[in-house]
Amino acid sequence: MDVFELLSGYHATYGLYYVDMDDPDLKRQPKLSAHWYSQFLKGKTVSFDGIIELEKNLSSLPHGRSAQ
Repeated sequence: MDVFELLSGYHATYGLYYVDMDDPDLKRQPKLSAHWYSQFLKGKTVSFDGIIELEKNLSSLPHGRSAQ
């Protein structure tokens, strides 16, 4: 933890995964940025159409916060 988290009071979400704070197991779901970063690390490029398609697929997840 650093001062940034203290100032925002954990209200802002950061990182590559959405953490369900209501779940006792703190389940994590990858955000769109996690999928993009994974492709980037593999040396692949994702076209704009690919990002839109990925957003559509991720929006069906129950948490509904995939694009953060």
